[in-house]
Amino acid sequence: MAQPSLFADIGFLAKDPVYETTRVYDLDYESKQVPSNNLKTVVEPNVPVFDLRGAENSITFQNSGIAVLDLQTAMTYEDFAHEDRIMECYFQEVGQALLSYLGAASIQIFDYSDSASNGSTCCGKDTSSDSLANFIKDLHGSEADRLLQGKYMCLNVWKPLKGPVHHWPLAMCDASSVDPEIDFVIHDNVVSQMNKLIENVLVHYNSRQKWYFLSNQMPSELLLFRQHDSDGKPAVSHASFLNPTTPASDAMLERESIEMRVIAYF
Repeated sequence: MAQPSLFADIGFLAKDPVYETTRVYDLDYESKQVPSNNLKTVVEPNVPVFDLRGAENSITFQNSGIAVLDLQTAMTYEDFAHEDRIMECYFQEVGQALLSYLGAASIQIFDYSDSASNGSTCCGKDTSSDSLANFIKDLHGSEADRLLQGKYMCLNVWKPLKGPVHHWPLAMCDASSVDPEIDFVIHDNVVSQMNKLIENVLVHYNSRQKWYFLSNQMPSELLLFRQHDSDGKPAVSHASFLNPTTPASDAMLERESIEMRVIAYF
């Protein structure tokens, strides 16, 4: 049996009895009736984390929901500071790579974020099935019912802008190792400006979960991980973690990355 590459502290939703009767929520406004959120998190120490590098033959995207794709982009580091270059060039490159890898009929990149930060340290997944269906209806109007009756998948594509990444890499949980009924908890985000309730999913720790990262990830390596599958395959929860093996020379560096959110239609 493969041994973990390291042990890391990862943030999770606390197993608090309040969530048995009350949904987890966040308000983006001040309320006189209730607190702005009821989020309680806990750091699970010494979570075993396995290295994807060298494990390519032991996991599959079909089962784990995780893949590493090689993309030799025409983008320079400086190009990622310009939205027009990202949309004109990088969107096209990623879209073509995903069409080829997934065998999808079409790819819709609907959002991206770039940051010079250490990312989120509380693990979760970015959407619920209901929120994704509502989003597809917003995007496609009268065409949405046809798309929702077919196969579709929501994915994230993440990569660093500089490498190799040592400090605060991304940890991803093998989808085949989770129990969605026990591990996943709907998280309500009330967005007042949009007059909407948007759901994502937070995660309780479970010792059966199997966590991966990609050591020394380079900018040419895309991490692809599933967030929803209309066939019912579990999603991949993810979070950044403080890598205990980070060289001292990298300990003060901010991680720079870009993450794209994608819907693939089949």
